[in-house]
Amino acid sequence: MLLPEATGEDSTVVLGKISAPVSLKVEPVGRWYQAYITRRNHKKTLSHSEGDYASSSSDDEDNDDFIEEENEKYLLSLDPEEWKEQDHYKVLGISKLRFRASEKQVKQAYKHKVLKHHPDKRAAARSAPRKDGDDDYFNCITKAYEILGNTQKRRSYDSVDPQFSDSIPPSNQDSKENFFKLFTDVFERNARWSTTKKVPRLGDMDSPIDDVERFYQFWYDFESWREFSYLDEEEKEKGQDRDERKWIERQNKIARQKRKKEEMARIRLLVDNAYTCDPRIKKFKEDEKRRREDEKRAKQEAARLAAEEKEKERQAKLEAERLAKEKEEEEARAKAQAAKKEKDALKKAMKKERKLFRDTCKKYNYFSTNETDTIQQMQEVEKICEKLNLLSLQQLNESLKGSEEDAKTAYYEQVKTVNDEIEKERSEERRVGKECRSRWSPYH
Repeated sequence: MLLPEATGEDSTVVLGKISAPVSLKVEPVGRWYQAYITRRNHKKTLSHSEGDYASSSSDDEDNDDFIEEENEKYLLSLDPEEWKEQDHYKVLGISKLRFRASEKQVKQAYKHKVLKHHPDKRAAARSAPRKDGDDDYFNCITKAYEILGNTQKRRSYDSVDPQFSDSIPPSNQDSKENFFKLFTDVFERNARWSTTKKVPRLGDMDSPIDDVERFYQFWYDFESWREFSYLDEEEKEKGQDRDERKWIERQNKIARQKRKKEEMARIRLLVDNAYTCDPRIKKFKEDEKRRREDEKRAKQEAARLAAEEKEKERQAKLEAERLAKEKEEEEARAKAQAAKKEKDALKKAMKKERKLFRDTCKKYNYFSTNETDTIQQMQEVEKICEKLNLLSLQQLNESLKGSEEDAKTAYYEQVKTVNDEIEKERSEERRVGKECRSRWSPYH
């Protein structure tokens, strides 16, 4: 800044001192600086991109800065027949974004690759030679977009992303001393598999107990969308007929279920290890222990004071309780004796009725005509004696008091009834046994 030239009438007055110069570090930021970096990286002038940036919004997806530098050596090393082994994100140049890449970014990255690596473009640019048929590496680019451009297929690939680490911290002293440093990243990394979008965070040492309990409850009930269909060894469509396709589908399903089970066991081990090593859990348990001890001491003191008051009442009640107990014991003995007499009487009556029944059957030669039948009927007599209760046996003996023919009819009717009951019981046992064997069969 220049001051006007002083005249003879002007005088100089000092009003203050100029402050010392200060050095400031300024970091360039903003949309226009980003536009400059984009032009520099893509070797474009301002005139080439002036129109684009004049109408651009704040959306970061409107440019292709996220696309990584070309790795032509990697692309040339790919085998189209082994497309399942390739890193689809790396093929499209978005290996750093990976699962965080939007659908628009995936599509933009694919277009970028097509413009440079399409066989016709390479032929015009005289770059990498084109191979015949499906052997050209451009098929790997197409396959990568086929996977990442489809929501379901991309989810299948993301589930087995080779860049994702399944490792979990062990339960040891180091994990306890560096708990938050080791486990925070692991839980945040695995939170991507949650079917619930809002996943509670691990927190820190000052997190309240409710938040900590809610965190572990969420992870113990963790529901994962991760699935392993991408690792299917056989493709269903390759089956020559319906039966072979069904067999392939069945084998793939078994393999997926096994991997899913292993994945859930891994998550459970992660949560178990974290719970074991979490210093907050130890602190909460110690606090709870102290609280219970304080409550226990308070209760003990209250109990001691109350005990003195209750002692007098207890002494007064002792005599009454003793007398009541003696009365109860006497009544119990009387009931026991009565029950014993009743049991003995029942036993004696059963013995009498059985003897009467056996004697009656013996009297009529067991209602048989030959020795073989006699032996058979003697066995039937014992079955009846074993199966019938006192009332039924008395009724049977009463029916045998008539003529020999009437007694024979009543006897055989009872034999048939008893045998039917025995057969019914056996059938039920066989049915139950068969159901048990079927239920526990490994092929059921």
